[in-house]
Amino acid sequence: MKLRAIPIVTKHINQWDPLGLLAIGAPDDEYKPEIEEIAIFFVDNQDLVTIAEDIQKTFDDITPQRLSFEACLSVTEKVWAELYE
Repeated sequence: MKLRAIPIVTKHINQWDPLGLLAIGAPDDEYKPEIEEIAIFFVDNQDLVTIAEDIQKTFDDITPQRLSFEACLSVTEKVWAELYE
């Protein structure tokens, strides 16, 4: 399941570009470590709020820029819809 989740998570995280790194020329795999971690959240089938909180924490651990919970929830809902609906 994780292997199925990775390309979907990659698509949505890269479209979101939460730290704006892709927009300034970073490679497409810039968020690869974070994406691999985030994919596991979806495999574990946690609820959407918990996944969004985990995504927020994942990025909080690598940058002082705090992402909004709403933005994290939005990307969570998009990934969830593509994976499970």
